Amino acid sequence: MSGEGVLPLAVVRERLLQAIEKLAGSDEYERFLTYCSRFPAYSPRNLLLLYSQASARGFEPTRVMGFNAWKALGRHVKRGESGLRICAPVLKRDYEFDKDEVRMSCFRMISVFDVSQTDGAEILEPLKPELLSGQNNSECFEFVSEVLGAMGFALEIVKLEGCNGRTDFVRRTVSIGAGLPELQKFKTILHEFAHAKLHEGFVGDVTLAELEAESFAFMVFGSLGLDSGPFSIPYLVRWCQGVVGEDLLGATLRSMNTAREFMLLLEEWNVQSKMPA
Repeated sequence: MSGEGVLPLAVVRERLLQAIEKLAGSDEYERFLTYCSRFPAYSPRNLLLLYSQASARGFEPTRVMGFNAWKALGRHVKRGESGLRICAPVLKRDYEFDKDEVRMSCFRMISVFDVSQTDGAEILEPLKPELLSGQNNSECFEFVSEVLGAMGFALEIVKLEGCNGRTDFVRRTVSIGAGLPELQKFKTILHEFAHAKLHEGFVGDVTLAELEAESFAFMVFGSLGLDSGPFSIPYLVRWCQGVVGEDLLGATLRSMNTAREFMLLLEEWNVQSKMPA
């Protein structure tokens, strides 16, 4: 493995520009876009880095993980294989001003390996999230809408391309896909509520943000006697690959605490809404 360690942003930027120029000047762009669709959890920066390195070695990545993540799945990196280098943010707590605030200080280069560079146990095809069908919880949906409004977010049901929901911190909107089944809309508004609640100004890995938001929605669904498993479980499995240790524990605890606070507020709101005027 290379010992590049921490890289200045200028060096990373130059590598990205070279990769973009190579793609733009060839007939590979359509293949590149197809490849990108396989890696929803990776940033555009890392997608370009992976693709350019693998292309130079004569293959196209299909599934990549770190050394230990492959080992946990019963596979090992083949002897002599060198990793594909991607950027990982280095996060530091700002103890001088706010010990709870985490800021990105720089990038470091880490190695990941494509499945073709490994041997071992068979890899099963990942499950795909299934849209939830059925009626939503109209009272809880109304409650989430009110809380979002109190937080300064306008709820809109609109046609969306490529996603079920979106939280826009600039426009202060939460958008839910108009064509979704009613129960899926309810699950999606819970997911987006968690983003609005937890992730404004978030500077960490987008993977952790998605884990927290979907875990919150899954737990609230369960608390209400509903099951979002057919959608949430494959979604969480896809996003949590390679997330271990304190990162996974921290994301789980934040989701649990937020879900608990949400259910307490919902119970209080239900009591107040049923009181005689």
